[in-house]
Amino acid sequence: MVGLTNQLRSMTFLLGLFLAGSTCFPQERRGPSPVPIQSSKPGIQDNSFLIEEAYNQEQGVVQHISSFSLSLSSERSWLYQFTQEWPAVGQSHQISCTIPYESIGDGAARGIGDVLINYRYQFAAAADWAWVAPRLSVILPTGDHNRGLGDGSFGLQIAVPISKEMSDFLIYHVNFGGKFIFSSGTPTSYYAGGSAVWRPVADLNFLLESLIVSNAAAESNGAAGRETEFVISPGSRFALNFSRLQVVPGIGIPISFRNGETSSSLFLYLSFEHPF
Repeated sequence: MVGLTNQLRSMTFLLGLFLAGSTCFPQERRGPSPVPIQSSKPGIQDNSFLIEEAYNQEQGVVQHISSFSLSLSSERSWLYQFTQEWPAVGQSHQISCTIPYESIGDGAARGIGDVLINYRYQFAAAADWAWVAPRLSVILPTGDHNRGLGDGSFGLQIAVPISKEMSDFLIYHVNFGGKFIFSSGTPTSYYAGGSAVWRPVADLNFLLESLIVSNAAAESNGAAGRETEFVISPGSRFALNFSRLQVVPGIGIPISFRNGETSSSLFLYLSFEHPF
């Protein structure tokens, strides 16, 4: 595996087994539930920073999510993403859109990337089992592919987020997914990851996330190949609760291992959630 040591491979494999095992093999499965999601200890139920959580928006509640990632390398590339989430025909169905704006290589290329239109179905919502919310996203080629701001073709992204509340203080989330660009005819990337969220109190979270991604990449001889990246990210977030508004700021430090090199970035998160 390019850019990862045997120790990182082993750590990723064991972490994946640990997270997936605790989530996917419960003692009892009760199946999908039509009732709203209720945690035994209400508090923050936003997405993690790199990992998607399996909680659809409640009926009548909308969420606006902004994230900003700044590379701490000398090039200072950055990415801003805005996501708008709405419940659709109850909590079982959710629609959203994600709009990215990025700057590559000290501003050598800057502009809107490929926009995503997302649909999620709340397949399962059971506090004594797990939450599962498969997502299908349509990728719109709104970015300038020639400047590195998009894939240059329509595509699809498929994701399966799974969330499991182990106790009042510890929650696990697992993601599997992939991206398919129609012009390539093959998966351009696929990934797996997980996060552990510790909440000492309802409105304060500490996160540890990990993600492994396999991306299509051209070899030096022009042949098609793949490049693997492993990311681990500690972070924290907290909630500010008002009468009809919850504001959640957060911060993370993703550390990436790729091609034998290590890099890091600063991740900032801000969410506004309110009835409509």
